[in-house]
Amino acid sequence: MSHLARNSDPSTSHQAAAKAQTNETPSMYWARVALEGQRLIDEEIYARAVYFGCPLSPDRIRHGRLQLEQIGAVIPTGRTRKTAKGNCSSREWTLRPAQGQLF
Repeated sequence: MSHLARNSDPSTSHQAAAKAQTNETPSMYWARVALEGQRLIDEEIYARAVYFGCPLSPDRIRHGRLQLEQIGAVIPTGRTRKTAKGNCSSREWTLRPAQGQLF
């Protein structure tokens, strides 16, 4: 039982309590989903998130990636690539591998 929901609470309350305990915002969730198994620049993270059904704006997804970076869940690969317009370089990002896992 979660301390945020009682045994007598409906299942939806328990689901909400479980989500609240993760402290993962919707923008963090979509950035993480988009990055799973990938090395992407921000605009590619957004494009993959949209592909998977994300309703958020590019700025919200970028902010989610930044939040994941701040907690150490996302790391730069050390590479940069040109954006689709080709007018600037963008850092490439990936999820931090689990301990004992290789890139």
